[in-house]
Parts: sequence; structure tokens; C-alpha cells
Amino acid sequence: MRVLIAEADLSAARALAATVAALGHVVTGLVESAAEALTVAAQTHPDLVLMNVHLTGPIDARQAAEAACLARLVAIAQSLG
Repeated sequence: MRVLIAEADLSAARALAATVAALGHVVTGLVESAAEALTVAAQTHPDLVLMNVHLTGPIDARQAAEAACLARLVAIAQSLG
């Protein structure tokens, strides 16, 4: 499975990426914002985006998840960070 990780805390993102990779999946990217997650998802076509619900920016995590689902870009799993 190809997984994109959206997490503002870089150390948490790296730890999650290591776990995902250890489970045999491919990490397609680490991004720090919800807007970045949408852009990278459109470019890399992951099977799943793991996104912290507390991401902020021009759009928040909820808005990014809705937009990705409506565009049929990817499945989203949100964490409480």
C-alpha cells in the first residue's frame, strides 16, 4: 500500500513513516499541512493518507479530507495527533 503522511510534527511523522515502512508499505511523502496533502496526493496517488486532524493552514484537515474524497483521490484516516 502507498501511504502519504500529513503531520505538522516532523518527529512524529518520521516515527509513523518508519512504522508504515516496517509493515511493508511505501511512504509516498511526508507533508506538514492539509493543503500540501491535497497537492501531493494528486501527484503521487497514494492508497491512503494518514492525516492529523489538527493540521491548520489555508484549509484544515477536515476540509482537505472532504476535498480528497469528493475528488476520489484517496482514502483518508485522520488521527488525533
